[in-house]
Amino acid sequence: NQQPNDYGQQVPPQAPVPPRQPAAPRKPMAKATKIKLWAAAIIILILAGGYYAGSQYFSEANQLDRATIALAQGDAQTSAGYLTTDDPKLTVNKKTVTPLLKMFKATPSLVTQMKQQALQPAGTNVYPKAFAWVQSGRRLLLFPGYKFKFNAIYPRLTTNLASTKVKIGDRAAVSGKMSSKEVGPLVPGQYTITTTASVGGRTVKRSTTKTLTYNDVTLNLSFA
Repeated sequence: NQQPNDYGQQVPPQAPVPPRQPAAPRKPMAKATKIKLWAAAIIILILAGGYYAGSQYFSEANQLDRATIALAQGDAQTSAGYLTTDDPKLTVNKKTVTPLLKMFKATPSLVTQMKQQALQPAGTNVYPKAFAWVQSGRRLLLFPGYKFKFNAIYPRLTTNLASTKVKIGDRAAVSGKMSSKEVGPLVPGQYTITTTASVGGRTVKRSTTKTLTYNDVTLNLSFA
């Protein structure tokens, strides 16, 4: 039955409120699911930590430090990994960079100059002017790699006897009478140049050590 309110109006009776059902008990997480979640969290932490460590190890400054230390210490294997050239005829490896390391051993200040100049704006390099610190490739596929980029050199040989044979470092000998004959490519550095020829019916051999760099290198290897 409707009941009157304070103003004498009839108010319909309120529907009865159904009793509140108790919440279903929360099902505990399966042990296998917990293990997977923990494993995923640990993997994420390891990856994040590894990326941070890698970003520090492969920072440009740290790569420059390792490169110049290898060059200064004569570490051919490591040094080769921090050197590059655009010349497709020249393979950069621990054998071909050895003359460069000999040059640095003879004049250690050159490595210091290279390091000081590496991060300066382009155009401010003095010597060795053709070595530029550039981004090259990736480290671990994630981090930018940096190397010293250089121009290969092509010395020009002049000889006066057809019997002449000239060997520069470990390169195969070139033979004959030559007039500014271009040989190379070579990594700049300190080379032993061996010249042999038949003079007056006997074989004469000369050997000299010379630093070949970026000047217009012309080697006059004529015999008197």
